[in-house]
Amino acid sequence: MIKKNIFFIAMFVMTSFSFIQASSAEDAKKDTESSFVNPIFYETMEPISKEAWKTKITPNQIEEESWSGFKRTHPCKLRTNKDKFVAMWCLLRRPDSQKQYEVLYAFELVENASKDYTGVAQNVLVVDRGRTLSHRRYFLKINKVPN
Repeated sequence: MIKKNIFFIAMFVMTSFSFIQASSAEDAKKDTESSFVNPIFYETMEPISKEAWKTKITPNQIEEESWSGFKRTHPCKLRTNKDKFVAMWCLLRRPDSQKQYEVLYAFELVENASKDYTGVAQNVLVVDRGRTLSHRRYFLKINKVPN
């Protein structure tokens, strides 16, 4: 049972981040330009569940706000920049221990989530010295402006 669960977790992580690898040196250069290909990623992403935080991203940072009002900002480097997918490596500093972690944030637009908002699947992979500490998937939304 444990081996089966580990297999499914590994497959999920591999498929969740399959878009991240650049296909060539030219693609890698395009991916790290200073603005998002799709401007919708500049919009504030609201949490759908209590586990997710309000999130706003730019190509070089992520700002998060919890339900209780706690705010944090992380410096980031844009890794993948596509029309429906953005991935960025960020540096997370824990306030209680000042320990730093690399965090891969990946945002993928979800087609036809609702007529009222655009759905966003957010994957968060926390890494410490090359070892994966955790992987979480959250769902956020970007409210659509009425026509």
